[in-house]
Amino acid sequence: MIHPSGASRQDVVVELVGASHEERQLVREGAKRAVNLLGQCGLEAPPLIRVMIEKKPLNVCGVDAFGSFDAESQSIRLVNKQTCAKMISVNSAYAGLSFDEFFKSLTVHEMAHVIFRHRLNGRRVSHATHEYVAYAIQIASFPTAERAEFLKLFTREPPTDLSPFVDILHLMSPEHFGVLAYDHFSAPDNGCRIFTGIVKGQVEFPVLEELE
Repeated sequence: MIHPSGASRQDVVVELVGASHEERQLVREGAKRAVNLLGQCGLEAPPLIRVMIEKKPLNVCGVDAFGSFDAESQSIRLVNKQTCAKMISVNSAYAGLSFDEFFKSLTVHEMAHVIFRHRLNGRRVSHATHEYVAYAIQIASFPTAERAEFLKLFTREPPTDLSPFVDILHLMSPEHFGVLAYDHFSAPDNGCRIFTGIVKGQVEFPVLEELE
């Protein structure tokens, strides 16, 4: 299992645009956390990552989102603290987390997208595969006590295989998808084996047609 306190030998420059002093600190802490966690699985980040802080919710597939990664411009976009707080107030799943930890975890999530795409070297995988990696690392980055409280909010059976991880489940309930991803990732004998297996083409996520 990966450890949030694990150290990384990699230095990554985070270029921030539109961030306040406090936002800069939180984003940089979250970025360092993501580099450390994924570095433990042998997934190194690109040397420079650009993060843009924006005032309005981000439209992703017609839905307001806390953050996104634009593969074309190779930039992370995150809402600012004020907008983030308003969005959390109507999202019961995240309301129990401390605000600063949640904001840092948004950076972790989007950084995971950056690092994972970097390691795929242009190879295409399902949307669900990308989100599995990002949510598993985001939830792994929560402080232990807050993560335990967050996980208690979801009634589910931890998955024993990859069959739940299809695009439609993520679209229907991103938070539930994320918790299942963390459950599967954190199970014995999974963890980094899943991540490196995806990168090497040895682990493939299902598509709906295969489940019929």
